[in-house]
Amino acid sequence: MTQIPRDWQKDMERVLESRELCKKYGIMPQEESIDEVLAYWLQEAKKLAEDKERLEWMVQRAAEGIAFEKARADAAEAREQRLKEAIELAIKDGNKYENPYESLITLQSILRTLYPDTPAPISEE
Repeated sequence: MTQIPRDWQKDMERVLESRELCKKYGIMPQEESIDEVLAYWLQEAKKLAEDKERLEWMVQRAAEGIAFEKARADAAEAREQRLKEAIELAIKDGNKYENPYESLITLQSILRTLYPDTPAPISEE
């Protein structure tokens, strides 16, 4: 059964009017009872409460997702900074190595600490 949208102000006026008439004469003036009006608005309140609960759940999931992505971005930024510092150090100290590949090996070991979940490339020796 599809319900027709109701005007809460009119319903409230009817409820107040009914209260007064019930007190005065003990009768109900409307063609529909106050119980029908109350049932409608209680059903509407239930729908709104369910919507609110669903939206709060969605907001919580979004907040958790944002926190996760922020932590991930912060970690990536920290790795980027350490990589930049390592490259600058390798460039600065590159001439101190007798073998030019030693600086490369140093950079590779730094990269392994920056990205521990990335498998190291297999060397062809």
